[in-house]
Amino acid sequence: MEKKHIKLFLWLITFGLSVLLTVSASTITDDDASSYKTKKAFWSEMIKKNPLLNVHAHCSLGSTYAESQKYDKAIACYNEVIRLEPDYLLPWNNFGGCYANMQKWDEAIACYKKAIQLDPSDANPLNNLAISYASKNQVDKAIKTLKKAILIDPYYPEAYNNLGSFLSQKKDYSKAEDCFHNALKCRPCYWRAFMNLGQLYLETDKKEKAYEHFVKATQGDLDSAVVFQILGEACIKLEKHKEASVAFEKAIAKGADDNQTYFNLANSYFTVKEFDKAQKIYEKLASSKPNDAYYFYNLGVTLFQKGDFARALETFIRSKNMPNALEQTPLSIVSCLEALGRINEAKEHLQVLLESNSPYGWLKKTAQSELKRLELADEHEKD
Repeated sequence: MEKKHIKLFLWLITFGLSVLLTVSASTITDDDASSYKTKKAFWSEMIKKNPLLNVHAHCSLGSTYAESQKYDKAIACYNEVIRLEPDYLLPWNNFGGCYANMQKWDEAIACYKKAIQLDPSDANPLNNLAISYASKNQVDKAIKTLKKAILIDPYYPEAYNNLGSFLSQKKDYSKAEDCFHNALKCRPCYWRAFMNLGQLYLETDKKEKAYEHFVKATQGDLDSAVVFQILGEACIKLEKHKEASVAFEKAIAKGADDNQTYFNLANSYFTVKEFDKAQKIYEKLASSKPNDAYYFYNLGVTLFQKGDFARALETFIRSKNMPNALEQTPLSIVSCLEALGRINEAKEHLQVLLESNSPYGWLKKTAQSELKRLELADEHEKD
């Protein structure tokens, strides 16, 4: 019996805009805190013991809270700094960072504007202000603000990178490309700029240049799982599935432990016909999320390709009633029944599908075509 082709759907993470919120360093180093269990304990002790360090200590304690995403506590610390020294620049910029991370863009914008008012020569608040404008879909304001930041500091790689990102959003690819190259002149190993250049070349159908720059990003200044995750996703878009599987393997080796990375790795294995590896991952994912139809569906497709039609049928039937069931699942069940020689059951399933209230017109047309094909096959056998 000839195997029917079933389309495997790859569910990918979309590329996001790379942004960087700059937090100024405190005047007391982490080395001073080495005898304490946590930075928080150190700065809390400093506040108690040395009133002369109060402003610096509160600011550093606030930054420590912000790093651990305890933004309300960080804001309370920065408020204390402002109470003690209202014209101190650093807490206003960090204040804005907390509100931005809480997606309170209006509050973030007000804080960055105050920081700019206190020191118009500092480009960092301008960069952060631009990100907040863009997050409110005020991209033109963001571009204008970043241009001001670059006038103040012509060697500011984050500003060039973010300006290039916003220009790419507006499809001004030539100027965006110049910005990313300027970011790399300022910082030759800047992985975000390489990634964004790769995305730009992908959008402008320069696939080999895109791949080249995604690979360069993994050789940049961030040695972590995230760059390999993005490289893997880019390779899927570029239909370089073997390279994608290698990238996801490296991401996992560097600590990535999320289901999406494993799912993308399994999809890559499937596409290059490494079905045993794909099956192992799909089974693990299905076990961890027993009501996720995507995992079960792709597991069913893998079993089908391996010729294990009985288990594939069982898997498709199980996924059919899940909340996020794929619309083509009934046809996959029919394919399994046909492969198992259960032709009458296959035709019954197709008839049920034709009589159903399915909103997918293509599904009924396919069912009608398949039913006709099976009936013609029966007639030929009788002849």
